[in-house]
Amino acid sequence: MVLAPRHHAGSPGHPALRAAPPVAPAERGVLVAIRESGLDATVLRPWYVLGPGHRWPLLLIPAYAVLERIPATRKGALRLGLNTIAEVTSALAWAVESPALGYRIVDVQGIRRLGAELQAGGSPNPSDG
Repeated sequence: MVLAPRHHAGSPGHPALRAAPPVAPAERGVLVAIRESGLDATVLRPWYVLGPGHRWPLLLIPAYAVLERIPATRKGALRLGLNTIAEVTSALAWAVESPALGYRIVDVQGIRRLGAELQAGGSPNPSDG
C-alpha cells in the first residue's frame, strides 16, 4: 500500500473525559499542523481497540448498552465506544484507498460503519447513519 503523496492517514488518539469536541492540547497541535500544512488528511479517532490481550473491555458492553440509551450519557458512551482491530484496519485501508480532499475525521461510530460496510461488501461511507 502506498499513501497518496499529499494524504496522511493516521490516528492521534483522543482523551476520554472532555466535553465535545474532545481535543487534548497535544492532539490540537497535531491537527493544526496537518491543516496548516495543506495536506489532505484523514484522522481516525478510535477510543479503545479490542484485540489479542485487549479484550477485557468486552465486559463493559452491557454498561455501554445502558448508557447509550440514557439521554444524558448517550454522547459520551458513543464517543468512548469500542472498536475491533478489524474495524480499525478496514477504516485505515479505506482512508488510504479513498484519500480525503481536504481534511476529515472518522470517529468511533464512523470506524464501526466502515468496518461493517466493508465486511458486507458495500461501498463504505463513515458519515452515513
